[in-house]
Amino acid sequence: MGYKKSAKDLAFDRERTKLQAEITQLRETVLLRDKTIRALADELQHERGENEKKQEQIEQLLGFLDLDTDDIQLLIKDAQRRKELTDGLKWLREFPGNIL
Repeated sequence: MGYKKSAKDLAFDRERTKLQAEITQLRETVLLRDKTIRALADELQHERGENEKKQEQIEQLLGFLDLDTDDIQLLIKDAQRRKELTDGLKWLREFPGNIL
C-alpha cells in the first residue's frame, strides 16, 4: 500500500502550487517591465540624439548672429553656388549617354 499524504501535507502542496503560480506570474510581469524599460531607454537615447542635433543647429544659428552683413552675404553666395553645382551634377546624371 502506498503512502497516503496527511491533510497537512496536502495543504502544504496546495500552498506551494499557489505560490509557484504567483512566482511565475511575477516573473512574467518583470519580463514585460524589463522590455518596456529597454524600449523607453532606446527612445530616450534617440531623443537625446535629436536634441543634440538641434542644439548644434541652435549654436550654428547663434554663430550667424555674430556675423556682419558681408559675411552673411558670402555664406548666401556659397550656398547658392553649392546648389547650382548640385543642380548641374543632377543634369549631367540625367543627360543621355549618362556622362556620370
